[in-house]
Amino acid sequence: MSYPDIKADFDRHITTHEMRIVMDSDLNRHIVFSRPNSNHYRFDLITYKGGLLFRGDMGTLVFERLSDMFDFFRDKKINTGYWAEKLQAVDPRGYESWSWDKFKAAVKHDLDNHCETMHDQEKIDSLREAVESELTECEYDEYSSVQMIRDFEHEGFSFIDFWEHNLKDYTFHYVWACYAIVWGIQQYDLFKNSELPK
Repeated sequence: MSYPDIKADFDRHITTHEMRIVMDSDLNRHIVFSRPNSNHYRFDLITYKGGLLFRGDMGTLVFERLSDMFDFFRDKKINTGYWAEKLQAVDPRGYESWSWDKFKAAVKHDLDNHCETMHDQEKIDSLREAVESELTECEYDEYSSVQMIRDFEHEGFSFIDFWEHNLKDYTFHYVWACYAIVWGIQQYDLFKNSELPK
């Protein structure tokens, strides 16, 4: 999955970041990325055998999978779903949150499926208008949306199996951290390769 807005935000905020290696001993690393004389959007990558800790303005995440977690994240594309499966600890902000976009997509999915079983175009149009009206009036928060789905009924139709949908998406902070991990490892690799004898 691509997150162009978050990637653009990440790119904008790290343009003047510099890398400082605090420790680099085999699989034990502590690398700091920050603007000169500022901790704004700072982040640290800390590795130990079998794990990587990301910490900074975007929160704290601990991943465990391979002996050298830099090898696990060495890729140009982030993989939010697969990487989330490797999370061992997450700060209180979490890595997922309720999503209005996923909610709307689920409503459309269930509505489309039901409309395919209907044969009366007037009734289809009436149902679609009723759902659209409810969506327009609904607040963009989880509580209001849940209430809308629970209360909705139009000519015998209600969202019976709606709760089977996954209405969560990855948080801005988590996705930003994923981009930071990939970028940070790239900076580290560039530095290490520049140190190699020619």
